[in-house]
Amino acid sequence: MGYQQKRSSSIHRPDSVIPSHSLGRATLQNFLRVSLATVASLVLTACAQDRPALIQLADQDGIVLDSWEDAFSGGRLIDIDLPPSAPQILQAIDLLITPHSNRLVLPDPRNQRILIFDHSGLDVRIVGKGGIEAGAFAMLRTVTVAPTGGIWAFDQKERQLNLFTDPSFSLERQINLPSSAAQILVRPDGGFLIYSPTSKKVLQVYSNNGKLVRKTLKPVPEDSRLFLARIQSGGIAPDHDQGHYAIYPTDFRILHYSDNLRLTEVLVGDPAREWQPSMPPFPERLSPYDYQPAHEKWWSSFAHIGKIFLVDQDTLLVSIYKSSGIHPEHWFANLYSTDGEMLAEGLAVPHSGQIIGASQGKLYVARQASLSTSGEHDPFELYEYRLSSQLSRLR
Repeated sequence: MGYQQKRSSSIHRPDSVIPSHSLGRATLQNFLRVSLATVASLVLTACAQDRPALIQLADQDGIVLDSWEDAFSGGRLIDIDLPPSAPQILQAIDLLITPHSNRLVLPDPRNQRILIFDHSGLDVRIVGKGGIEAGAFAMLRTVTVAPTGGIWAFDQKERQLNLFTDPSFSLERQINLPSSAAQILVRPDGGFLIYSPTSKKVLQVYSNNGKLVRKTLKPVPEDSRLFLARIQSGGIAPDHDQGHYAIYPTDFRILHYSDNLRLTEVLVGDPAREWQPSMPPFPERLSPYDYQPAHEKWWSSFAHIGKIFLVDQDTLLVSIYKSSGIHPEHWFANLYSTDGEMLAEGLAVPHSGQIIGASQGKLYVARQASLSTSGEHDPFELYEYRLSSQLSRLR
């Protein structure tokens, strides 16, 4: 796909149209030449209007924050008040907010459930459990919140979307999907946008009854695509105008799509910068079907693209991680304005945590439960941060 050139296209329009029967041969040829040039110019102009704008990510006056404390304030611990009989949280990779009741939604896939609570961690509701019956999950994969307030949860094993309605959060309907999904957004028309980085159809649009409506292809070498099936990287984030942003795990480009899945802007990073990494070609000596120490050594040799979030109306966040072996070990954050200005890069996420959600100027960091040296689990912790006033002054 080409990129839109930021220049105006002049269109030649003949001053008058003369019937061909009154023209001489030379005049007729000239008339046809001008007419064809006009048509070609119109076509090129239309094509240029359909091409995405190419925007280079750049700093402003050399000012890019490199400290978490400069970019974010707060760090409030949200103590989730689980019932005594409920299993403790082990891992969470997403956090969302219901639009009407303003409650936090935390998927807990290890326990096959969804936790819903207020901003103080109180009034906890538990939705779902392990199982195959209606309202249960065989393998909870990802969760999204609809503009109406309902919660859609995707069961990876059953390939099934489950809708739980707000405020009762009882199961209302189920939709079977033919594809896997790493992330899901509910579209304004009630359909779904699905991000599936290991599929040949990376972005897929489904109607509200589960019918595939539209798709876009992301050409990834087959060996890299097969190996990436083990990795959870890249993602999508809604904008504030019915479109969305996307970033793929292979190269540092932030893509903006309109609501009809038309690519409108590409924010391009610099692969020479440490915090704008691109995935190198998969080594020919390795098999994408295996997972051996040689794979771990190669994967640990470069940084990786995580997820993308819209923190507020003007600020994008891209998470970056470095790994020890195949698993993420250290998480970092990059901040950019939606018009391509670099605000902060390489911010080390505190608490040895991972960014799992962002909305309305707030950011949520999770420290996953881990096995301590004493053999006991260090507990899961959830922290809330806000964009700092210093960052606001840069925008």
